[in-house]
Amino acid sequence: MTRGCCGILPHSTQQRRSTNCMKKVGFTLIELLIVIAILGILSVVVFTSLQSAREGARSAAAVQQLQKIYDAIRFQHIDTGLYPNNLTYLCEPLDEISSTNEFRISDPSTGLVTNGRGWAGWGGPYMATIPLDPWGNEYYFDDDYRCLAETLGCNGVEDPSGRLNSSAIVSCGPNGVVSSGSCSYDADNIVFVLCRR
Repeated sequence: MTRGCCGILPHSTQQRRSTNCMKKVGFTLIELLIVIAILGILSVVVFTSLQSAREGARSAAAVQQLQKIYDAIRFQHIDTGLYPNNLTYLCEPLDEISSTNEFRISDPSTGLVTNGRGWAGWGGPYMATIPLDPWGNEYYFDDDYRCLAETLGCNGVEDPSGRLNSSAIVSCGPNGVVSSGSCSYDADNIVFVLCRR
C-alpha cells in the first residue's frame, strides 16, 4: 500500500486513482466564472452605494453652505436694515416683487462680500467669498420661489397650487438647470426657505 493524493491506495490501483485525484484538485472553469460573476455583482453594489453616499454628502454640504449664506444675510440686515439687492423685506408682497427678484448670491450688489451699493452701516464683508455649490454652480436668491414636495429644504412649505409663495436661497442641485436667471423649479433643487407668504 502506498499513500496517494486520495488516501492510502493499493499498488494496483495507484496509477488509476492518481489520475482521478488530479481531476479533483483545483477549480473548474465554470466555478471560476461563477466566482468572477459574484465579485462583479458585489463591486457594482458597492460602487452604487458609494455614489449614493457621495450625493448625500454633497447635498448635506449644500445645506450647510445655504445656512452660512443665510447667517451672512441676517448680519447684513442687522447692520444696514436691508437684505441683498436692496430689499427691505425677505418676503415682499407678490404685487411688489421687482423684475430683478432672482439674482446670483455672488453678485456684488448683494452686499455680502463688498458694499456694492454703498449702504450706510455696512459692516461687512459678511462672507470672505461666496462659495459655489458642491456641483460647481452658483447659489441664487429667489424672492418668488415655488417649493415642490420633493425639493430638499421645502419641508412643510410645499405649494402644489403653483403660487410663488416663498423667498429662498437656492442651489440648482446636481442637474444645475438655470432658466430665466435662476434655478428652474424642480425637485433636484436644494433650498433654504427664508420666509413664506
